[in-house]
Amino acid sequence: MMSRFFLMFHVLTITKDFEERSNYYDTLLAAESHAINGKKGIHSAKDPPVMHVTDLLTSKRLPAIVDYVLSGHRFKLLIPKETCSIPFSFSGVRCPGRDEPFSDEAIAFMRRKILQRDVEVPFETVDRTGTFLGSLWE
Repeated sequence: MMSRFFLMFHVLTITKDFEERSNYYDTLLAAESHAINGKKGIHSAKDPPVMHVTDLLTSKRLPAIVDYVLSGHRFKLLIPKETCSIPFSFSGVRCPGRDEPFSDEAIAFMRRKILQRDVEVPFETVDRTGTFLGSLWE
């Protein structure tokens, strides 16, 4: 099963005799030749499936669900319309981090107010770690 999945998306490269190989190298080579003969996966004549990418920053307000509260200002949002889960943080808000005074109170407050609630989020930007920044409307 693993070799079937692996060979649908990857082509094995022939290594030199002195390089280390996987214990399953011969099995993978046999599975690759079977996929080539059967015209399976990337070896088939069919076009690959189209990948749709949505730019969340161009949307006005997206409906979302607060899936998890990481800290007083960081959350994990589930966006059902796009079937994705993203990290989110309030823009322009400074909140106590872990092990700082009032951090436990901030987390408890946000869990009481917005955890597992339907919200709307207009995104402003994405920071360098991939966290979306913006506002949150209940």
